[in-house]
Formats: sequence, structure tokens, C-alpha cells
Amino acid sequence: MLGMNDSQLDEFAEYLIRKSMCKDGNAKYYVYWVKNFFREAQNWPPDSWELLLQRYVNALNDNPEIEAWQVDQADKAVRLYFHNFRSGDSSIPKSAAQLTLDDDGCVITNDLLSVIRQALRIQHYSYRTEQTYLDWIRRFLVYVGSCNGCGSENAGDDGSRDGSGRPRDADSGTDLQKKVHITEQLIKDYIAWLALQKSVAASTQNQAFNALLFMARRALNLKMEDLEKGIRAKAGKKLPVVLTPEEVKKVLSFAKGTRELILKLMYGGGLRLRELCRLRTKDIDFDNQLIFVRSGKGDKDRSTLLAESAIPQLREHYKKLRDLHEKDVQAGCAEVYLPDALARKYKSAAVQFGWYWLFPSAQPSMDPRGGKIRRHHISPSVVQRIVRDTAKEAGVEKQVSPHTLRHSFATHLLLNGVDLREIQEYLGHSSVETTMIYTHVVKTMRNRAKSPLDLL
Repeated sequence: MLGMNDSQLDEFAEYLIRKSMCKDGNAKYYVYWVKNFFREAQNWPPDSWELLLQRYVNALNDNPEIEAWQVDQADKAVRLYFHNFRSGDSSIPKSAAQLTLDDDGCVITNDLLSVIRQALRIQHYSYRTEQTYLDWIRRFLVYVGSCNGCGSENAGDDGSRDGSGRPRDADSGTDLQKKVHITEQLIKDYIAWLALQKSVAASTQNQAFNALLFMARRALNLKMEDLEKGIRAKAGKKLPVVLTPEEVKKVLSFAKGTRELILKLMYGGGLRLRELCRLRTKDIDFDNQLIFVRSGKGDKDRSTLLAESAIPQLREHYKKLRDLHEKDVQAGCAEVYLPDALARKYKSAAVQFGWYWLFPSAQPSMDPRGGKIRRHHISPSVVQRIVRDTAKEAGVEKQVSPHTLRHSFATHLLLNGVDLREIQEYLGHSSVETTMIYTHVVKTMRNRAKSPLDLL
């Protein structure tokens, strides 16, 4: 059973500052997340801290008041507490996270994840991809530990431990640590375990494989020439869920204010969830009726349609944004996050209204990347809830998500005779073959064959 007292939290805060693991002003936030983790864990069945942490992170992600960066900060705080601060405590159930990485390629979670994170950022992978890859690698390490019996039961020959709780060799008195090598076969076994034991979807299996392949090549320098053979799951073609124009109209009628505007922009421009969340005020071109998407999927820019019927409501929304921006300027929290090195290149850009989020969060919060109080953009989970709840209120029985509105946008353009290549550009697809999936949906909505039953 996990244990914690106030004196340990005070020592943890001092430890963070002493080891320069966070800025002095952020230590209290790390302590808060750890304390909150222990409070929540009391309501759950006893388990290793990593599995409890995964449950805790999932609960935070489901909370609309918690921003994505706060979830990441909470995850980091708890891992620092167990991985570093209490790494030698034998009362804590150990998992694969306690493994180490030496020159031979053995696993050490802290160093391994740091190397992978650095490689991802050097190659300019998106922050979302970084989080996803690291999460899969952590799960893989838990699997490795369970397969190799790594944990608190792996003591030395006599089961004794040193003063820090680590296993001690009975003869030499030196630390004895379990070494597990990452091999191509071990990765194959994990992917097979996901498919056979966990019955994950093909897309999930391939996502896990991509993360582990990146780890093997970029962090462990393993040669994996044959790894892709027979491991990638073959996903069958699935038709997207599409609303009829009448259903879209019905859903929009049940939304008001900002909720209605969010739905209109997503459906009217075919925006992805995170593309909508990251829109800034300068990305709207009222004169040409265009929405500019910056650094979309694949780090690509594009322009898409701005519905004329949404413009009056959008202009009213801008008036409210200007008032909110002025209040943030007066409060000293108007500075927003800028990509790459723009904040250094253009000193005042971060506080200019043009860079302000089109849909800002309700409250400013601490940005862990810069250590500043900022107003972040609206949380993707909030937008997902808006779409789901509005469709439910409208009585639409289909499984409606933000991506359903994007599918409906493309399908309805095809129904109205818009060229497939033009739709491809609006959606930001690299290949027209991806866009062609909507032609199959259109066939079912237009020129449908008569059932032989009706001809009897």
C-alpha cells in the first residue's frame, strides 16, 4: 500500500529545488499534484503506483477544468516523486519503471524517456505525438517488467537489501540490479500481446508499433530490418459516420452562443478538433471568407472555407475577445504561447491581439513550458463534450464526435458537386485517395438502388 505524510511532501519540495528539477516557484504545484494523487488513490484498489498513476491521469483528462499541460505536469510530478525522490523505498510496489539503462542497452526509464523526448523534439514531432509515444513506451516497460519478474521481489541471492531498499548481493555487498535487454523479439511479443490478449484495434496496434520502432531506432540504436514484417496490422476500410444536412441543422439549432459558433466553424470549414482549438484571431480572413489553419496535421498550413452565415456571430465574438484581452493585459497574463522561436524573435507578439486564441480557456493557468501564467486555448475535451452533448440534446442517435462534423463537411460538398481535388485541399489530405472515401458515402446518399423487396 502506498504511503505518504506531510514531512515527506516538504522534503520532496526541497528535493525538487535542490536538484533543479523545476523552477523554485513551481515546486508547490508539483507537491499539490502528488498530494492530490494520494488522496484519489485511497479510493482505488491497491496496485503499483504506475497503474494507479495511469488511472489518475485518465481521471484528470476527463475533467474539463483541467488543461492538457496540467495533466502533463501532474504526471511528471508523480513520476518524479516515485522515480527519483522515493526510488529506494522498499515499501513501494516496483514496476518496470525501476529498470536501468547501461552501455549495453539495458532499460532505465528516466534516461530512456529523456533521450526519446529529445529525439522527437529534434525532428519536430508534434507535442501530441510526443505524449502518445512516451505513453506507449511506458506501457511497454511495464510489460517488460511483468514478463521478467522485475520488482520488489527481485532481491539478491539472500533476499537482503541495502539501506536505500535496493537488492544487495549477499557475497560482495554491492547493489544487485535486474538487467533486461530490449530486443526485436521482445517488441514483437508485446505487439502480439496487445493484439491477442488486449484485442486492441488495428490503428491502436500500429500506433504502439510506431512508438516502439522509434524507440528502438532513435534511442537504443537497434537494427530492426525485419521488425515491420508481419507486425503492422492491416486495417479494413471503414466508412465514416456522416450526418445528413437535416441532422446538422437540427444539431446547430440546439446550440447557442460560443457553442454554436464552435460547431459552425468545425462543420463549415471541415476543421479537425485540435485545429479548431489552436485557431488564433489572425487566422480568420473575413474579406475572403477563409480560415487559415497553421501547423495542422503533418505540420502543414492550409486554408479552408469560412461560412458567410457564421460571420456576423463571429464578429460579435471578436468584440468579447477584445474585452477579455484588455482585461488580461491589465492583469499581466495576456501573453500567449508562440511556436518555435517567435517569442524571442518578436518580443511583443505574444501579447498582441492577433495572436490571441480564438477560443481561449475560461481561466489563466501556469504554463509548464515557460513557467508563466497564461491563458491557454480551449481544451479539446471541452469541445468533444460540446459536440457530444449537443447531438444528444438534438436527439441524433448516431455516434457524433468533432470528426463527424468534418466527415459531414466533405460529404456534403461532394453532394453539392464540388470537385474532389478542391475538397482534398480544404481537408488538408496528402493524397486524394484519402478523400475518395467520401465518394463511397455519397453513393449511399445519392442514386440509391431500389431494394428487390420493394419491387415485389
